[in-house]
Amino acid sequence: MPSGGVINVITRKPSAQPDAWFSSRYGSNTEGDAEETSFDAGVSGTSGDVGYVITGSFADKDRVDLDTSDGFTDADDKSVKSGAATLSWKVGDDTEISVGATYADVERQGLRFKNKKEQEWVNGSERSTGRIEVRSELGEDSSVLFRAYRSVYDWGVTLTPVSSGDPETHDVDQTTDQFEARWAGMLPGGHKVTTGIEYRTEDREEDGLASEIENLGVFLQDEVALSGRLSAILGLRFDDHSSFGSVCSPRVSAAYRVSDDMRIRGSYAEGFRAPSVFELYTGSEYTKRRILLPNPDLDPETSRTWEVGADFEHDGLALSVTAFRNDIDDMISEVFTGSYDGTIPINEARNISEAMTRGIELSGRVALGHGFSIHDELTVLDGENKTTGTALPYVPKFSNVVKLAYRDPVQGFGGNVRVVTAGSQYTDTEASVKADAYTLVNLSLSKSLTSHAELRVGVDNVFDERVVDGYGNVYGPGSTGTFLYAGIGLNL
Repeated sequence: MPSGGVINVITRKPSAQPDAWFSSRYGSNTEGDAEETSFDAGVSGTSGDVGYVITGSFADKDRVDLDTSDGFTDADDKSVKSGAATLSWKVGDDTEISVGATYADVERQGLRFKNKKEQEWVNGSERSTGRIEVRSELGEDSSVLFRAYRSVYDWGVTLTPVSSGDPETHDVDQTTDQFEARWAGMLPGGHKVTTGIEYRTEDREEDGLASEIENLGVFLQDEVALSGRLSAILGLRFDDHSSFGSVCSPRVSAAYRVSDDMRIRGSYAEGFRAPSVFELYTGSEYTKRRILLPNPDLDPETSRTWEVGADFEHDGLALSVTAFRNDIDDMISEVFTGSYDGTIPINEARNISEAMTRGIELSGRVALGHGFSIHDELTVLDGENKTTGTALPYVPKFSNVVKLAYRDPVQGFGGNVRVVTAGSQYTDTEASVKADAYTLVNLSLSKSLTSHAELRVGVDNVFDERVVDGYGNVYGPGSTGTFLYAGIGLNL
């Protein structure tokens, strides 16, 4: 479902020296479908006190329909055009002003089955964002930041019966503004303090239904070294929401360095999440595998989170482990209320009185020598509706990403094997329908042609794994089967 919040406008910083880059890629699956062409280019640099970054990209990918009898495309036709620019200006030695803007246009076209008919589904979205930011050093250990964002988002969809019938249209327009001011500095006793204020508004209209949300946030954080090995962070955030009142959310964390190679850590935090406009008023009757109804009577959800963990790094070996638990009151979730035509589930956004998620995250990196390295990230997760005792939907039992990489900088050759695994998960609120686990194997190779050019080839989904539709509701899982690609990258 469309969402039109503030995004990070520009992440790339201007380079000290003039820089330019260009890359392109072409690919398709083994059946000749999902044909994809993409281009990306940009320039960056600094001249005197002025820095700049300008980027642009284009990508076009054809649809895939692995099962023509179900009325759905497995992956839609998709076209993406985007551009971004940022300009920074140093005013004296202590102040920098920067402005930035982005634009993105996304077009999708595919098939959906609705009202007992196969329908041509055309979806378009445009997002424009702007930002202005001022940073100033007030002294050796003190600084201020002022930032303002605006995001304008337009989303629309048209459903037209393939056989006969009148088209159905839906439109969303949303404008989000956010203003932020913060101060950071050192206080006596080794206290690194950050404090600030945020104000955010969202004006949204969907199919003629207008809504508005305002939120004022104030936060304070104190980071202090209690000894040479022990440090702590204390934080408090206050939010005043136009529809759901006020709430204070504390956070405390501590870390102890056992040795130069190892530290242990723990934290506790409380959170608050107000229902979105989508959950309150609009819902979605045109998603892929279910209908979601809004609920204007939703309450905000609150959470309590505990974490404990440890990190170890020594001589090419890095390990990290984190155990966590989230207890959530009034969790906003989908609840099954019936079905359309006896087949398509109809869910409603409702509050679950008590819910819980818990798990363990493990990550590791090992330098094997001779240019080889291996990385692994594993998450084991469990979620439960404490009111009914059933498993939470869309919570995979585990997920794992392991990558074996090789790089020879002398010969300019590199490659990796990446294995992505997702465990089974329930896709309904009654814990009766389960999406199977899957594993995808991806291969990529690169070879430097010159000091400024690199050739890249790869194969995604080597073993042609078919990802079930439970993993994609609005746009589907995007399963294309085995996908081969080749491209080139230039750094000018």
